[in-house]
Amino acid sequence: MTKIIVVTGTNTGVGKTVFSAILTRYLLELGLNVRALKPLASGDRSDAESLAIAQNHGLALDEINPWWFPQALAPAIAAKNMGRSVSLQDVASFIRQHQRSRPQPDWLIVEMAGGLLSPYCEDGDALDLIRRFRALPLVLADNRLGVLHQIECVWRLWSSSERKRARLMLKGGDGSSEVQTTNWDWVQGRYGADQVFQFPELSDPTQVRDGSIPLQPTLRDTCARLIASWQMDSEI
Repeated sequence: MTKIIVVTGTNTGVGKTVFSAILTRYLLELGLNVRALKPLASGDRSDAESLAIAQNHGLALDEINPWWFPQALAPAIAAKNMGRSVSLQDVASFIRQHQRSRPQPDWLIVEMAGGLLSPYCEDGDALDLIRRFRALPLVLADNRLGVLHQIECVWRLWSSSERKRARLMLKGGDGSSEVQTTNWDWVQGRYGADQVFQFPELSDPTQVRDGSIPLQPTLRDTCARLIASWQMDSEI
């Protein structure tokens, strides 16, 4: 059965695309059938283009990103400004098409836009989509001052079952400052070491994202531990 990972964040610009591409590359290197999707995009299509490269152009750009709006605004607002609308059912149907494709994917990685509750489509957001599919939530957060509040706002929204499935990827959690170190210690203690992962700062995210250099061992290890944390839980 296809497992669906919904990649969201505490905010925009927290590394969702880079890590989605890295995770896609990692799973493909394991010989698994993976599809990475960006249903809605606004501003430009660079995120979807990166996902196309990460999966070796196995899908056309329109198969990855069927809805694109030029204004760099939340997708629901950008769509409305163009006199268009996309419903949660539209997005769900698009994902199901990929879910039912042949051969059936082992993993679907669905990258959202903005934060968990950002205006995504006319009647729903990332949280609604996670609940529609009972998906595996992966939340990206930038390890900086103020992020603990943002993370807590997200975590208090989960149901008990969602809390078991949710994973936090803290970008820049390498202990290079007191803020990063204390943030890392806090989230590990509060949410559990099996649910919190470090996404190291990259000197050139574009090269890693686009596959021009091999994945670093630290990135491969992060991906391996993340996937194992879901696979080892029989209730997920």
